[in-house]
Amino acid sequence: MADPSTTTTATAASPASPDAAPAPTPAPLAEGQGYSFSGSQLSVVGADLTSLPEHVCQQYAPHTTALDISYNKFVTLDQLPLFPRLESLTADNNALVASQPFAPNHNLQVLSVNNNDIDDLQVFLDSVVQCFPNITYLSMLKNPACPNPLIGKDQDEYRRYRLYVLYRLPGLKFLDSSKVAPAEKAEAKQKGEYLVAAKPSAREEPAERAHRSDLPAPLPSDTRQVGETRASFGRTRYVYYGKHSEGNRFILNSDL
Repeated sequence: MADPSTTTTATAASPASPDAAPAPTPAPLAEGQGYSFSGSQLSVVGADLTSLPEHVCQQYAPHTTALDISYNKFVTLDQLPLFPRLESLTADNNALVASQPFAPNHNLQVLSVNNNDIDDLQVFLDSVVQCFPNITYLSMLKNPACPNPLIGKDQDEYRRYRLYVLYRLPGLKFLDSSKVAPAEKAEAKQKGEYLVAAKPSAREEPAERAHRSDLPAPLPSDTRQVGETRASFGRTRYVYYGKHSEGNRFILNSDL
């Protein structure tokens, strides 16, 4: 039976005091199975893991300031409380979801979660804002919640996304692949609050909403005689989900 004192859990770790002297740095971890540790950087890449091995956390987590767990199968990052000195986290190419059990960490400045399954920007940022107040770099490219050209979205959508993220995280210096400009930060402060994208209902996609049954009923067929003309007016429901009008392609130069 395993000794309970050696079991690694997120609740067993107590954050190191800023004034406490750090424990001696462990010897470098020999590369193998995607693991390596050098200086204060721990890399566990391409190992098909859903969580970090206990022996790796026990020996190296207290000394790690930069963690790279890319190309694994992580869904949640519930082991981060074991890394009290973490300043940089790279978790690209995993299966991370929007709702994350982050623990408060005032040291973390860099967070890279490219190419995951984060589909709700507001939910994800709620955790980031609460737990990582000193973050200066965030990259979310190739997530459903990041509407950039890499997943077939247009620049207007991506610009609105950036303004909302910068409104929520005003301390960012870099977002995704580009530096945050002072003018962009000022615009985010003014407009970002209103630019959060609503997540489509799983039961009702845009194409379905455009053809809902609450459209107006057709005019009665027995109210008009042959040779008689009438006009009718009223209010209709029109839902437009595109950027450009389809009708424009039927207008010829000679019509302008």
